[in-house]
Amino acid sequence: MRRILAQPCLLVGLFAAASCQSSNHDALVAHPDPPDSGGSGGSGGFVVDGAAGGDSTTEEPDAWLDAPADDAEDSPEDTGVQPDGPSRLTIVNGLADAGAIRICFHAGTGGALSALPVPPSPEDATGLVFAHAHVFEALPGGVDVATQDVRPVVYAGDMSALGGKSCDALSPLPTGVVEAKLQVVPAGSLNVGRSVLLVVAGCAGGIGHEGTGAEQACGKGYAADKPNATLLVATMTRAPDPDRIGLQAFGGSVAAQSLSLRYTTSEQLATELAQDVVAGEIAPKPPTTTLTLQTLGFKPAEGKLDVIEKQQTAVAASTTLAEALGRGGLSMGDFVNGRNYTLVWVGAREGTGPGAWWLPFTMTLVRSDP
Repeated sequence: MRRILAQPCLLVGLFAAASCQSSNHDALVAHPDPPDSGGSGGSGGFVVDGAAGGDSTTEEPDAWLDAPADDAEDSPEDTGVQPDGPSRLTIVNGLADAGAIRICFHAGTGGALSALPVPPSPEDATGLVFAHAHVFEALPGGVDVATQDVRPVVYAGDMSALGGKSCDALSPLPTGVVEAKLQVVPAGSLNVGRSVLLVVAGCAGGIGHEGTGAEQACGKGYAADKPNATLLVATMTRAPDPDRIGLQAFGGSVAAQSLSLRYTTSEQLATELAQDVVAGEIAPKPPTTTLTLQTLGFKPAEGKLDVIEKQQTAVAASTTLAEALGRGGLSMGDFVNGRNYTLVWVGAREGTGPGAWWLPFTMTLVRSDP
């Protein structure tokens, strides 16, 4: 299993450095896993990338994340000048084999991370539905992201089996629940005045999540006993053009190819929005501002967001603007001039429909400044 993270400087707290604003694809680096100790996860459960048992684990922050290969400064025209603002974290469920997830945040200092006596997020027993988003203004349980390392731990499978249990009471795992322990986010990375997008991508794996089509659903190298649940991370651009709609695209699927994005009105007028976006990349920087309310067509709700594979001309996948907004918890009335949005694609490879246990390639729109 290999993991892909965008904007690695995010995870080492270096937002202010010009080298962390590289807009080329060299900033996207695949990394080997840190060592893990395995484990069965207890009664009926299945653990991904971590030891089962106990409420506290010793973890090193992911210092194994590389800095971008290109250290050259980018001009403001390339990256956009970002003013400080309230720190926000938008999490999207992009696990291709999880109709819903809930998340605990293990926190601590000095490598000792502990589960907290609070319910998994979101607290709604339904969980965070696939291709939907949840916004955190602060992490639950009083986590101090300025001084504490944080590790998101994702729970998939039978949401009802979680019941009313708190995060520190989920060991051993309930029957039918899969646990994916994700990368450690170092202290100081989430309180830097940015709007951070975090997509849980890949597949959580487990019994029955295997067979023909598994790699198209989950990504190359996936196997049920070697799942590839991972974090894909980027900062979304907040500063808007007051008269236009700002839009970026984020590759939130490790199974997808390099994709370009365009908007096609109900009258079949097409506008290019982003080019050759790979897993873990957000583009363009700054956002494209070619769209306005006046250029969305006579029936904006029926306008299409289309993705096209690199060096191809045919549309590989499409969704209506209204559908994408709805998945992001927004309506057509929320899509206005003077605001930025990020289009996130998740799930299986583009053009792949739902399978017996996986979910299809899906697009959702979230606010870049929630």
